[in-house]
Amino acid sequence: MSMREREAAVLPGKGESMPDLIDCRLNRDSFMPLYQQIKNWLLYKIEAGQFAEGDGIPSEVDFSRSLDVSRATVRQAFYELRLEGHVTRDKGRGTFVSPRKQP
Repeated sequence: MSMREREAAVLPGKGESMPDLIDCRLNRDSFMPLYQQIKNWLLYKIEAGQFAEGDGIPSEVDFSRSLDVSRATVRQAFYELRLEGHVTRDKGRGTFVSPRKQP
């Protein structure tokens, strides 16, 4: 799949391309690290239901380009979300919202 085809990929039922879904605004003057801001934004979107269980979330590349940050910054945010059980990562397929844990 070419880069242009990937950028034009559409989430099922959403009607928006992956980069269009990244409306995160980073505060580069904040004491909070950028990866933490990305993680918090994604967690908010998941908890608000904007990324539902099983939905794919934008890729590291999409995030890094849209937010003008390194892939390592995005990777750290994804890593922490995975450790906390909010997302699963499937190498070659992407990152997906995990099923919610029942209390």
